Amino acid sequence: PQDPRLEQESSLRQLEDIHEYTRTVLRQKAYRSARSDGSEAEVPAHLIFFEGGTHAFLRKSYKVPVVTHLLDTTMEDTGGDDADVSRKTVKDLKLGEALLFHRRSDRDVIRMAADTELAEGIRETATLWQRTLVQYAQRLHLSDRNVWQLLRNAGCPLQLQTIRGWLEDNDMIAPRDHERDVPIIAAVTNDPHLNNQLAEVLFAIGTVRGAHQRASRRLARQIIRRAVDILKEEHCQTELIELESDVLLVRVAEIEDNDSQVRISVVNRLLEPDALYA
Repeated sequence: PQDPRLEQESSLRQLEDIHEYTRTVLRQKAYRSARSDGSEAEVPAHLIFFEGGTHAFLRKSYKVPVVTHLLDTTMEDTGGDDADVSRKTVKDLKLGEALLFHRRSDRDVIRMAADTELAEGIRETATLWQRTLVQYAQRLHLSDRNVWQLLRNAGCPLQLQTIRGWLEDNDMIAPRDHERDVPIIAAVTNDPHLNNQLAEVLFAIGTVRGAHQRASRRLARQIIRRAVDILKEEHCQTELIELESDVLLVRVAEIEDNDSQVRISVVNRLLEPDALYA
């Protein structure tokens, strides 16, 4: 008779083979469903699978809301008064991290929550600096490096990668030191709209940032109240936790090392299993 240990090892290998085959099939379906038929532009993004079968294609510059730290017992004991949602790019994500997405949108969940308290037009005013800079670069056919050099010559000390983020990150509110950098952008572009509204733009940036901070803390408190007990259950196989209408918490199960070209309409949003069969 065969050694029971050998039988067990053989069974484990078979299970691992089945698991790997399933992962390969799901990966292939995810990539196939994300390809463009030629009617839509493609951009590079990393495939992330979550527990329960959902997935997302995240661009390397996208900062996804992360709430793993809110599951600490120290946070729970304090009642979450100082709790906040953090952000990470895909290169900093780890297996098991807890992330937030909006079910029906690629818009950031914190931005959507903040927008409920912002007056109409205030976000557009706050981001006038970015639209001005992007249009300036496009009009003069400037590369990211060209823009960086012009800003550097005018007194902006930041690195090329930061300036590239200004040009590409649609979820950005403003430069970290906006009181220094937005006037430099206004001077370099010599844009009359930005220069004439400079004070309003700086004020709007502070207003929008404040709304984002309040929204982030509200979500953090909701997570502590409604999700921490579920996620801490031993052997709990978490799929989706709905914190409020269409705001979902998911756990990272797998991260693809390399990016791939996918349709721009599928990036930075949660894709549920049905999307693989659409």
